[in-house]
Amino acid sequence: MAVRDDQLRQFFTASTQRFDQAARSLGEQTRDFQIAGRRVRVRFAGAELTHLARPLAHLECGPLGAADSTFDLEILAWSGSGPYQPPTPPWDFQQLHWFGEIANLGSHEFSVNFAADQGLLSILHHPTRRALYWLPKAESLPFWETAAPFRIVLHWWSQMFGGHVAHAAAVGRGGQGVLLVGRGGSGKSTTAIACVDAGMEYVGDDYVLLTRTPRPTAHSLYQSAKIHTPFLRQTLSHWEGWVAKEIGPEGKSLLFLNEHLPQQIRNQLTIHGVVQPRVTTSPQARMDRQPASQGLLAIAPSTMYQLPEARQATLSFFAKWTREVPAYLLHLGTDLTSAPRVLSQLLAEEAMHHAA
Repeated sequence: MAVRDDQLRQFFTASTQRFDQAARSLGEQTRDFQIAGRRVRVRFAGAELTHLARPLAHLECGPLGAADSTFDLEILAWSGSGPYQPPTPPWDFQQLHWFGEIANLGSHEFSVNFAADQGLLSILHHPTRRALYWLPKAESLPFWETAAPFRIVLHWWSQMFGGHVAHAAAVGRGGQGVLLVGRGGSGKSTTAIACVDAGMEYVGDDYVLLTRTPRPTAHSLYQSAKIHTPFLRQTLSHWEGWVAKEIGPEGKSLLFLNEHLPQQIRNQLTIHGVVQPRVTTSPQARMDRQPASQGLLAIAPSTMYQLPEARQATLSFFAKWTREVPAYLLHLGTDLTSAPRVLSQLLAEEAMHHAA
């Protein structure tokens, strides 16, 4: 049986009341961020989840004045059971899909996701652009949320204005950049970090928000970078003092780059190439042009795997996006400094082309 919108409205209203109770009892902190030119407000009830503002801190903007109290998205974030937990939801927990999607939801008013292993609930009410983010125990927060919080909510919200969150990295020079794409382990994040170490600009190394108009653009979501710890110690030992913590089953080192390299962090880059890295044993990196279809195959499946719902909408967005931006295959060299040189040369050539 399908979950009705009136049931979801009742659940959503009751849940926001539980947030208000938690905020009154535990205290509230509010943080405002500018994401893709839009204001996003996050309200934290209590202090247990306030560390989730750190990956977004480079996008923080001042509080709104009394004359302007509007924002494009509001997220209510809290944890706790007992009087602070949402009421019993109207869906059947036996009907959860693999990615936390709710079977038989069928709502155009709400998007809902429930990560059963941790009890993390994300829900967005589209008409009011208000979202809930709750879990019963703060210590159960999934490790990936430490580096990329609210990702599912931002994924839903971005589609409301024609954007899309992508599993990709973006680096560049002079406001012009490339999108690094590919499944996990393809060399995407390593290439992005090598580019940052070479002085290039950085928008993100794992997730970015893409828009198509007026030009293909990658917008920053997070300043967090995740690096394999052995690689960090061997190749980027001068970064070791920047490690905030190690996360995940692989014990990756988590760094917040804006805290150490603020001059290289950008809120957005205009994208001139979709670049798929490929690990090779050659000493020097080189790059070949690819058909647009290869760019689509490199970005769409990995994004669809990591973000729930809207599979057809995701495929359609990236098909249009990759038709507008040339695709390249980057053969990575064992000399890690060679990839930034190749990418910088591409961007220089693009700059000359547009100047002509």
